[in-house]
Amino acid sequence: MVTVLAGVPVGFALILGTAGYLWVSNSSPMVALPQNMVNGTSNYVLLAVPFFVFAGLIMERGGISVRLVRFVQALVGHLRGGLLQVVVVSMYLVPAFRARRLRT
Repeated sequence: MVTVLAGVPVGFALILGTAGYLWVSNSSPMVALPQNMVNGTSNYVLLAVPFFVFAGLIMERGGISVRLVRFVQALVGHLRGGLLQVVVVSMYLVPAFRARRLRT
């Protein structure tokens, strides 16, 4: 908690906290820390989260997300539960555009 309040990024604060605990407690050798970090990178499901956030950032910076929401709002925004309908239709369109781009 001290490192986060000092302005250290959360990822590095977690690594520092883990390394500090392993150093003080002597419960396992310090060589276990980098080995577990390398083993954690082989899990592709965990790598999907930052790439999903990165894709959202690209869509937001490029203006694609605003255009997509405006388009879907024009289609189904007037219906009852319009906001929910906009979200659902947008979720269907994004993978459809991606699949179409991959085929060509």
